[in-house]
Amino acid sequence: MIEHNAESPPLASLLTEWAQHRAPRERAAVAALVADRELLGRDEIRTALIAKQDGRMACGWARLTQCHVLIPDLASTDTTLQEPT
Repeated sequence: MIEHNAESPPLASLLTEWAQHRAPRERAAVAALVADRELLGRDEIRTALIAKQDGRMACGWARLTQCHVLIPDLASTDTTLQEPT
């Protein structure tokens, strides 16, 4: 698990810095991940996706495809999607 130290920059900042030197597609993916905030806050997502590469935090997209991460069905809590009774 990725541990956060109070003196270290937030994970979102570290990933954004890493993405600056990546392909446009990866930069867009990191920007969306950081903007979402909820996904990056989930332990299972961080464990499946975030890794240290060359001493820096990075997104291991290939690792994510090899993990099974259960994301709850949000539709069941959205009352706008329920049919009237």
